[in-house]
Amino acid sequence: MQPLRVVVIDDEPSTCAFLRAVFAAEGHQCQTFLRAEEAEQYLAANEADLAMVDVYLGPRASRMRKKVLIRHPVRRWLGTIKLPQTRRF
Repeated sequence: MQPLRVVVIDDEPSTCAFLRAVFAAEGHQCQTFLRAEEAEQYLAANEADLAMVDVYLGPRASRMRKKVLIRHPVRRWLGTIKLPQTRRF
């Protein structure tokens, strides 16, 4: 299988780092962004096969998804879901 070009957009640095490590371990290229605007600039100049977007980034992320899909088709878009943080004992 050919490596995927993955874009992750999430405002949590730990989520970005985790997903980058997972995709890299499988041999895929992964670019992560903490802000939708940064991802929009990246996607204007680069192609992606998969985009994972935090569903809680707000209206800016929703508008960005629509705009980027029209101008720069990404093969797949996935919304990431935040799980509540658990207490450490």
